[in-house]
Amino acid sequence: MIYMKVRKIFSVTALFLSLLFVSCFGFDAEIEIRENGAVLNLEYRVSSRLEETGKLDGNEQWPMLPAGRRDFERTAARLKGTRLKSFSSKITGNDLVTRVSLEFDSMETLVSFLDAAGEDVSYTAANGKNVLSMTLLRAGGAPRGGEERSFITAAFEGYAAAISLKSPGAAVVPADGGGKRIDIPGASVTGGAFSVPMGDLLSFDSPVTLEFTW
Repeated sequence: MIYMKVRKIFSVTALFLSLLFVSCFGFDAEIEIRENGAVLNLEYRVSSRLEETGKLDGNEQWPMLPAGRRDFERTAARLKGTRLKSFSSKITGNDLVTRVSLEFDSMETLVSFLDAAGEDVSYTAANGKNVLSMTLLRAGGAPRGGEERSFITAAFEGYAAAISLKSPGAAVVPADGGGKRIDIPGASVTGGAFSVPMGDLLSFDSPVTLEFTW
């Protein structure tokens, strides 16, 4: 069901939100703002054990991970003003590591790529101020204490979520989805860069939204 949902409307955000709860998964996304658009450099790491489960029972043609080169090529062709610059995917250690770089002619096109359903990413520009909002966690995860947190932390050890935006004066604020700033254990916020161990993110007890401004 997760595969079909993401496959029907390819969305990086939907892919991330889905995979967060089904695998050992981490990602590093860098958004570079340019005068005539933006560039997205994306790397995501998924346990190769998950990737192999998509090849069982004669199911090789329907892998668990929909975001192969052809997916990005089809999406770039569908979204006017989008170009796939590079793509690579290989097994490194116990992970399938995918690296993608794309160019966008406008912020609106970047937002459409990140969130085709229009539910988790938004962009506004007014009075010389730009705001890019991205939802990482729609609802609180496991309780902050107890066995649930310990299990999640151990299961996702070595995996992190990192998002950065490169533009003069860029800054990022983690918020609860309602505009209130939050502090996430283990998270690092520096200028326009945010990172957090995946176990700490999934153990947080409220929604998590990143508000980028520049």
